[in-house]
Parts: sequence; C-alpha cells; structure tokens
Amino acid sequence: MIRKNQAIGAYLPIDENGYIINSCSWENIPLSLHVLLEKVILFYRDQFKEKLHSIYMRGSVPRGFYQEDYSDIDTFALVLEENIRWQALPLKNTQFEQSKPPIELAISSYSTNLAQDYPALAMQLKTQALCIWGNNLQTSLPKYSINSSLCFHYRWWKQDYNDFQKKEQHSFTEIQAFMKLILRVGMELVLVQEQRYSPDLYYCYQSFSQQYPNYQKSMEQILLYYLNPHLFEMIKILPLCEFLTIAIKNTFNQAR
Repeated sequence: MIRKNQAIGAYLPIDENGYIINSCSWENIPLSLHVLLEKVILFYRDQFKEKLHSIYMRGSVPRGFYQEDYSDIDTFALVLEENIRWQALPLKNTQFEQSKPPIELAISSYSTNLAQDYPALAMQLKTQALCIWGNNLQTSLPKYSINSSLCFHYRWWKQDYNDFQKKEQHSFTEIQAFMKLILRVGMELVLVQEQRYSPDLYYCYQSFSQQYPNYQKSMEQILLYYLNPHLFEMIKILPLCEFLTIAIKNTFNQAR
C-alpha cells in the first residue's frame, strides 16, 4: 500500500508583535494517548531518577494534529548530566519497541542557559513543545520570530548528505530521517521570504515549492519517499540535493 501526501499540520501561529505562539496543550492530545504518555513519563523517571529535570512532548500531536497511522509520539527529557547535546534512546527490548503509535525517546543536557548552550533545542522547546512533567523551562527562554534564529538543520546538511551518499544500503529509518532533513532544510531556505514557519513536513514542502516552483515535483517526491521508504531511489533525489547544497551556500554563506 502506498501512503499519499496529506496536508497534516499547520504553520505556527504568530502574535501581533511577530513572535511565534506555542499552541501546544494537554487539551490537544486525545484522551486515548494519555495512558501511553503516563507510561512514557514513568519510563524516564525510572531510567534517570534524581537526574531527571523535565520531560517534553513535541511534534504535531500536542499542537492538535494527531492522525492515527501517521503521527508518532515524539518526546525528550532534559537531564542533569553534562555534554549530552541530543541522544536518542534505544527502544529495543523496552515496552515501546512495537508501540502503536510509534514512540520516540531522547535526552539532552539541562542548562541554565539553554538558548546559548543548545540553541536548536531551546527554539523547539519554546515554540513547539509541551512540558508533560517536571520544571517547565519555556518561560525562561527568549521569544522567537520568523528569521534565521529558526534555522539549524542546514548546518548538518553537508555532513549528513555525504554520509548518506556513501552508504550503499539504507534502512527505512535512515531514509525517512534524510527525507525529513531535506524537507526541513527546504523550509529554512525560504522561511524569511515566506514569513511563516512550520516543522510539519507537508508545509515544508509547500513553502519550498512556492519559492522554487521548478523543484516542486522533486520535493513532492521527497515527501512521498518519507511516507513510503520502500519506494526510495537514490538517483532521483540527487539533482535536488545538489541544488540544496548550492542554495545553502548562497543563503547562509557556508563554505563547502
């Protein structure tokens, strides 16, 4: 079965002063997921005990766009350990290994100056995450408007693209991760011109296509590969990837 592209999600709302509004809330999360989230909270508390600072949920679900058979439960925790910028936790041999909907677990170091020490995480926490346990850091973080302060994925593009090219075989998870990177880099390239921003993949595709209509079909293919990694063909993404490499250099003044 082939999953079709769907307009799931939205652009993040903006207030009258041009700052992004965090629309996440418990009320947006279906009651059917609350028991699962309680298990997630207990898992983090059991694993990290007194080192656990706070737990957050991000993505489409706390923003009110849960779709069965499409959405996942994307969570992360801040822990009182140093030098953990972002670390995904393995699900193998845990109660979440075969979870429906899929669960994502990750940790990062707590910092009293998160915006300086971990700017990408601080931006996501402030604009598109919900604190589900612990001491909520969101009120201590700066406000964000639609500018380059939202752009981080492009920084990893060169290395991730090279690594992806070098591999002869890719797992479905690796394909989906790289397709997600392409879509979000596409958003970062155009968000200033668009003056709107979304982490949701369909809207990343939509904004990029508005600004680069010659690559609309190529980016649409990327979205399709994300949804259907079994269809992936490396040769079909190369022209778009080469274009993105040049566009990143021109937009962000990055050296090759």
